Amino acid sequence: MQDRFKALRTLNVRRYFAGQAVSMIGSMMQMVAQGWLVLRLSGSATALGSTVALQWLPLLVLGSWGGAIADRVDNRKLLMATSAISASLACGLGVMTTTGVVTVHWVQVFAVALGFVTPFEQPALKAFIYELAGPADVANAVALASMLPAVARLGGPAIAGALIGAVGIDWCFYANAASFLFVIVALASLRVQGLHERRSANREKGQVRAGLAYVWRTPLIRRPIAVMFVAGLLAYNFSTMMPNMAKFVFHVGAGKMAGAMAASAIGGLLGGLTAAGLRNTTFRTLSAASLGFGASLLAFSLAPNYPAWVALSFVIGISSSLFQVIHTTMLQRNTEPAMLGRVMALNGIGFMGTTPFGALLSGWLTAHISGRVPFSLGGSALMGCALFLWMGVTQGPTRRFVRRATPLPASVSSASTVG
Repeated sequence: MQDRFKALRTLNVRRYFAGQAVSMIGSMMQMVAQGWLVLRLSGSATALGSTVALQWLPLLVLGSWGGAIADRVDNRKLLMATSAISASLACGLGVMTTTGVVTVHWVQVFAVALGFVTPFEQPALKAFIYELAGPADVANAVALASMLPAVARLGGPAIAGALIGAVGIDWCFYANAASFLFVIVALASLRVQGLHERRSANREKGQVRAGLAYVWRTPLIRRPIAVMFVAGLLAYNFSTMMPNMAKFVFHVGAGKMAGAMAASAIGGLLGGLTAAGLRNTTFRTLSAASLGFGASLLAFSLAPNYPAWVALSFVIGISSSLFQVIHTTMLQRNTEPAMLGRVMALNGIGFMGTTPFGALLSGWLTAHISGRVPFSLGGSALMGCALFLWMGVTQGPTRRFVRRATPLPASVSSASTVG
């Protein structure tokens, strides 16, 4: 059991994770409050879907450039800057809600503004884990980091529900703004000399294209990223689309919706804890995780009543966490450190940058057919991905890539001069 938490022996990891845990709880509170505010103002599932889409659209457009920047700047300072901007935006939305001038369009404006922060923040967050833990403990650190969103899903909706009922939606936005201060303090207090240096890319033309060429030439990275594009588009909208199912399928309020999200979070914690003990991550394990996640989404879409829905939310929490940790660990282990920002950026585009299209599709399906359909579609797609990954077991190498201390191969480094 001790090995499951070995990355936490490092003081920098503990400080960083503590700050991120508080911030992610705040972000989850804002996500719940934002969704509920849009539904209250419009009563439209399509409006909710379009708001989510607008928030993630900038990542789709700018994600690759954000990854290139993460590979050549100080990620600690970059994350401090993005946290300060995000805090300001959350506070601004809170003020507009308090004064009563907020409309759906204003919520969407703030969603887009926050979306422009994401392409630079997310690759830096993922790549910085390597700098904190180093090559020896990065797999364990990735697994433990995956538990932070689960902690946020457990605490965030519950606190948001309580605040909405007691003092109003606006206080969820203020609380999120305050939570970013914990991130800034944690990053400022890190021992810089204890960070593991990652070979930074020089500022030159063609770095985005070099990253794409590197991914294409590396099957152990190419196939998982392709699967993440499918999962991000059709499966990982389940947390943002849960308000639709709560309101339009089971006809329950924010409190009961928060209960289902809390069940999912508990499952996510259990899934992350299980993943922290895994020693090997191959196409076989990722294929099994994809199959399990897909099956749980299909069952979720068929839940006959609210109690069954809550129980299946717990199952989805476990399966989605296992899938994400195994997937991210494969990328972290098999990517050259100098390419890590660009690889994680491309993965982030698949994970969150496809959300605009997935959210719009889910909103349309909910409005015109049923709130259950988006989940059944995502489950079916993931089961197809499991077959695609299994084909990689028999058609390509499955052994783990060994990190080299030597420079990148000429075929990769030369790509940085193209374009």
